[in-house]
Amino acid sequence: WLHKLFEGFLEPEVPGGPAPVCLYPECPASLNKEQMRALVSEVEPHLSHAQFDARFKRLDSDGSGLIEFDEFAAWVHSSDVRVAGASTIKMTFEEIANRYQETVELISYLHSCFQDQMPDGVIDGYPSDPAGLSKQEAKFLAGIITPGFDPVEFDDNFDVVDAGSRQKGFCDFDEWVELLELDDLPAELRDRFEDEN
Repeated sequence: WLHKLFEGFLEPEVPGGPAPVCLYPECPASLNKEQMRALVSEVEPHLSHAQFDARFKRLDSDGSGLIEFDEFAAWVHSSDVRVAGASTIKMTFEEIANRYQETVELISYLHSCFQDQMPDGVIDGYPSDPAGLSKQEAKFLAGIITPGFDPVEFDDNFDVVDAGSRQKGFCDFDEWVELLELDDLPAELRDRFEDEN
């Protein structure tokens, strides 16, 4: 998903030419400073020009004025940018598990809980056809899943996630996982999924 996002900002070498592809790592493509600025404005819309310039300079370690995919990915992971706000590109269960260092089985279980909280007749086809939970439903479910739940902190974090959400007042599964304090999952639940591996 991150690679698709990067490729979406590549421009044809000739206006009207074929869409470029990034064949990383064998034949990586790169973004110039303006293309990178457009991409960064998607994932961090409140970043100032000065902040962007400083980050770009750090990223462009060879001084070429171009950023390759691996440099972009390193920046995203080192600054923990919440790219889930790029709402048309959703992480797979495997990518979510990897990001939070959890098992895919645990993430799948959390998704089944998320699906069970959906209104009658609504199917969450995450990641290709996501359906969002309202703030109230997402908050209720977080309180059930994590015993150490702090409703005020949830509200504050929801507002941050909601700013980049595809549907205001609702959160998709990946956004809901981002709102959870996974360290507060009950030990018996965590043990259940660790024992299966």
